Amino acid sequence: MGKHGKSWVWQYAKKRDNKAYCNICSDDVNNELSCLGGSTGAIGNYLQKIHGLHPQFKKRKLSHDMDENVDENEENMDNSDEDSQSEENLVVSNSSTLSSSATPCSSILSNKFSIQNRRKRHRRPSTNIYKNERLCSAERSEIIDQSLTKMIATTQLPLSFVSCPGFVNFMSVIEPNYKICKETTLKKRLNNLYTEVKDKIREELKVAMIERHTATNLSDAMGKIFRKWEISEKALAVVTENTANIVNAVRDTIEIQEQNGLTCAAHTLQLVVNEALAYQEIQEICKKAGKLGTFSPFNVATTSLQSKQAQLNMKLLKLIQSVKTRWNSTFEMLEN
Repeated sequence: MGKHGKSWVWQYAKKRDNKAYCNICSDDVNNELSCLGGSTGAIGNYLQKIHGLHPQFKKRKLSHDMDENVDENEENMDNSDEDSQSEENLVVSNSSTLSSSATPCSSILSNKFSIQNRRKRHRRPSTNIYKNERLCSAERSEIIDQSLTKMIATTQLPLSFVSCPGFVNFMSVIEPNYKICKETTLKKRLNNLYTEVKDKIREELKVAMIERHTATNLSDAMGKIFRKWEISEKALAVVTENTANIVNAVRDTIEIQEQNGLTCAAHTLQLVVNEALAYQEIQEICKKAGKLGTFSPFNVATTSLQSKQAQLNMKLLKLIQSVKTRWNSTFEMLEN
């Protein structure tokens, strides 16, 4: 046998060109290791670190000592019929290929063959134990399935993602013994997740505030939220708009530690704009613009506008109207 067969590592690895591959690992996760120039250091370190295998120097020494003892027994062996019968039984029990009329020499060879077989069989359990330790349990598989379902739902990936080669290879590295769920199974899980989230939202909407939005009712609702999240007397300030019911609700909520009312800057600025729009001259201009933009659904002008938009391949839109609750609507109406 050449140099390739002398090292102990080749009992657990195979060589292709200048690369070595572990025989213990499954085909889809074989580690490619360099053995340039016949070097076995990399594959040896891998077998010791990953699989807990070590050179069998002690076993070889034991085998050598046993062989020497066998040689000594050969010199002192008696040629009696009883010894011959014992040798024949030993030969038959260890190898079916040896003759029943075995000689002392054949008995010795058979004994050596039996020792080597026992040595090989002793190595196998370590590999099986290692594989069992890496088995993906049912609980672990369920956790991965749930996480995969949520990832598909939140990122809006196609169901075929679970069968694409890239994802399969990724999971073979992260969890080699995990069995990826099929698309049909994933679809059922997505439906169950949808039902679960929908029921949760429905329960939350059941506690929505249905009373009038008075300062008292708003204060009670905020107090419940503060107590639910255990943040009572931890809020230093609350930013609100300038409407009286909101400002008074924050003021009356005892769970707020300090009454440092902060009104929204955008709301405050809009109050200035509203005062400017209250001038009579501006009000008259806004009324005229509003009349121009008010079309009846059955008006000829409305039909003409829609026809022109269709000819220009434009989206069918209506003229913008001024709405008090939409701050920029008056400006956009006048601009158009």
